[in-house]
Order: sequence, then C-alpha cells, then structure tokens
Amino acid sequence: MPNKLNVLLENNIKKYSSCEESINKIDQDAIVNKTVTPCADGTTVIIYSIDTATSASYGITFSCISGKRTNLKIEFSDAREYWNEDNIQRMAAFIKQFSCTNESLDDIRNRCSSMLHKEYIRIDSDTYIEWDEYGSNLYYNTMLVEKG
Repeated sequence: MPNKLNVLLENNIKKYSSCEESINKIDQDAIVNKTVTPCADGTTVIIYSIDTATSASYGITFSCISGKRTNLKIEFSDAREYWNEDNIQRMAAFIKQFSCTNESLDDIRNRCSSMLHKEYIRIDSDTYIEWDEYGSNLYYNTMLVEKG
C-alpha cells in the first residue's frame, strides 16, 4: 500500500509538471521549456524556462519538498535591462497564477514596480521579493503549503 505522504508528493509533482498551458495563457508567444529533476534528498525540482517575444526571460521553479510543501521561485532575468510595464505585468501575472496570494493583480504589479527602487520586500514570513547580489535578476520566493 502506498505511503500517503508519497502519494501527496506525487500529486504535487503532477500538478506542477503541467503548467505550460497556464504560462501560455499569460503569454501566448512565449517559448516554454520544462525540466524535471528528482534529487537524492527526495525533493523533485520542476523548472520552466520562459523566453518572450520581447527578449525578456523568466524562470519558474517548483521544488516539491513533500506532499504538503513546495517552494516556488519566480525569476525575471536581466530585469533592469528589460524593465518596462509589459514585463512587470507578466512577472505579476506569473506570481498571481502560481502563488497562493490573495492580493489583486494590480497590487502585485505595484509591488513589483516598487522594486526598481528597493532591494528587498518581505511580504510575510514565507514570501519575499528581492534582487540578486548584482541587482540584475528579480526573484519572488514563497512556500506553498497544501491544506488538509
């Protein structure tokens, strides 16, 4: 009989391994590549590399830690170079689509836009937006916790 936690983990992996359609709803012209890597510690890492028609690049990484916990990281590569309203809107849409936030898309977009003049914003104990050490790539990090 399968272990309940293993079944939950497999369900999480399946859920986060099928996000291409959601990404393409946000940007229908995006080129999306997916990589799924099982790690020795039992974590499964699912990475979506997204290239847009505007040359902006994004990465969405789900690290499925257990059946109830998944770390989500969304990266806007070379954000300062490609900083414009459309690309900020796309970053906000990815956050809204894949995180568990109750914030409106406008609130998320405003928070992302404010990062041009900030280094770090802590949203709650598990969620923050930050620049990399070079101030080039913008990251959104959160822990997704399944209820039940």
